[in-house]
Amino acid sequence: MTKPYRVGVCGGTFDHFHVGHALLLETAARLGQEVRVGVTTANYLAEHPKPFGERLQPFATRRSAVVRHLNALDQEVRWRVVPLNDAFGGSLERGVDLLVASTESAAGARRVNSERRRLRLPALAVEKVPLLRADDLLPVSSRRIRAGLIDRRGRRLRPLRIALIQPPGAAGKLPARTVKTIFPKTRVRVIRRSAPEPFHREGFQSLLREGFDYVLRLRPARFSGGIRPRNLWKLEAWDSDGPVRPGRAQAPANDLAAQLEALFAPRGARREEGAVARPVTGKGYRRPVR
Repeated sequence: MTKPYRVGVCGGTFDHFHVGHALLLETAARLGQEVRVGVTTANYLAEHPKPFGERLQPFATRRSAVVRHLNALDQEVRWRVVPLNDAFGGSLERGVDLLVASTESAAGARRVNSERRRLRLPALAVEKVPLLRADDLLPVSSRRIRAGLIDRRGRRLRPLRIALIQPPGAAGKLPARTVKTIFPKTRVRVIRRSAPEPFHREGFQSLLREGFDYVLRLRPARFSGGIRPRNLWKLEAWDSDGPVRPGRAQAPANDLAAQLEALFAPRGARREEGAVARPVTGKGYRRPVR
């Protein structure tokens, strides 16, 4: 089958090579007759430090992991792996016509094309590769692997800790077993706490600093005009990046299980044979990965 692009480029740190890295390389190889992969050097990382940087693998280890995966691909593709010392690397070369990037690095792809236009070079086609979810529904990332939270396939290494905040009138409205059905691939520890009203951003953040992965909060539902019907509850969720936004699914105010599903359940997810990770999809699902 003829591939649509002559030369595709992609780049990254490729630390603790994981399923997301594999998807990036496989997408580039599927679309391009030739693939050029930039791996960030120690000098570049010294200027752009990363969380848990003391656990970053050396350049030679990271490069070897990329080479091994490219060698194992069942695709006819020429490839090169080169050091990446700046934000652009080979993306500014003539003859390149495709840039493969994760959805999280879309801003970087825009900067590449802006710089190419400044240099009077044609813009690159951009193929966005979805982030992959671990079994706790957060993205698979090298940062989380370095932190000891997940392995390279997205399996959680220690129980997920969830704080459930509920006023006295909501006791028992959201059973722990319902919460656990949304995270079927990981152990969940649900800790019930009461909190005074109002419970704002500082309250969520203080619990997250205690080591919780998610904070769920039940509060009385409000309709237009400030009306608060009795026994109707709204579910909110926070993680370390802020409020978790629901996708397109609309859940009724009196169905907390459906609200939980709308917040966390994978939307349009697919599962590769034997794989844990799934693409992060769904409008409004915001998960920056550093």
